[in-house]
Amino acid sequence: MEREIPQPRCADPAPSEVEERYALVLAGSKDGIWDWNLITGDIHFSSRWKSTLGYKDDEIGSKAEEWLDRIHPEDRSRVQEDLKAHIDGITPHFENEHRILHSSGSYRWIFCRGVVIRDQAGIARRIAGSQTDITAVKMADPLTGLPDRVLFMERLMHAADRLKRCPDLLFAVLFLDVDRFKLINENFGHTVGDQLLVEFVRRVERELRCTDGITRFTEEQTLARLGGDEFIILLDDIRSTSDALRVAERLMQLLKHPFNIDGHEIFVSVSIGISLSSTGFEWPEDLLHNADLAMYRAKAGGRGRVELFDAAMRASAVARLRLENELRQAADGQEFCNWYQVIVNLDTGQPSGFEALVRWQHPSRG
Repeated sequence: MEREIPQPRCADPAPSEVEERYALVLAGSKDGIWDWNLITGDIHFSSRWKSTLGYKDDEIGSKAEEWLDRIHPEDRSRVQEDLKAHIDGITPHFENEHRILHSSGSYRWIFCRGVVIRDQAGIARRIAGSQTDITAVKMADPLTGLPDRVLFMERLMHAADRLKRCPDLLFAVLFLDVDRFKLINENFGHTVGDQLLVEFVRRVERELRCTDGITRFTEEQTLARLGGDEFIILLDDIRSTSDALRVAERLMQLLKHPFNIDGHEIFVSVSIGISLSSTGFEWPEDLLHNADLAMYRAKAGGRGRVELFDAAMRASAVARLRLENELRQAADGQEFCNWYQVIVNLDTGQPSGFEALVRWQHPSRG
């Protein structure tokens, strides 16, 4: 009689082996891992989760507030609603994109996902998941891959906050505008124009990443695209005004060589406006506006130039804006009147025509 000989069964991995695998997965993952015990309220954050926000292991505790209180106020209620919907069984999983506060004081965009673990009675006992830093994707210009205005302003606000703590700090905003870019689009087409902007950005990035300590490209020294042919640079922690001017002049020099785009040799120049934190500002946006004013002064002076913002530019811009507003009001208020001045022929003494003049009866200037 044949007896069935039982085959040996593979033993389950020892607990230590399971833990080792789990640790390896965590170490190799680029995502931050979180595991929330809904019964006790404790939550475990992996080292990657903490480092994504700029913290060390011992700098973040094990309470949910460590995560929820760092979420941007505009996003917090939506995150809590999505979490509740999944825990209540309304959604099959938890997914959410939101901004979270970094240790540097700026906000990072993250994509967070998770799934609930329930007991036999269907009660949610744990929810675990991961988070991925998507700032570079969320705040990137689709053509050049550069940070957009939103991310640039966050970093500018961070520099302004540092200035409050360290009054001796000096930083600069450079506003770059490619001269006559509209003509390039009209003559060569928008595809060539787009390729030119991409090559322009790569050339500027290489210059900013040079070995010169003054202009070394870091996270704080941001090159961003505002849109169209306008770009901005934040030079943080420079030593003097001449450092910012030096960077601007080097950028002008590197554009003396033509770009070869789709068989076309194209020369371009830029007009650059510079505003320094030392000139004073009420809001960080003022620095960007001041650099913009200086850039337009550079264009008015003949293009392909560098201008440093000063208080006189702001006064001139305010006066020009006031004049434009008063002219609009004068037209509506019928403050303009025609005057006709006779033109006399001196030889005959007879009128030979009239000169038509428009005079402005200004309510305060007369």
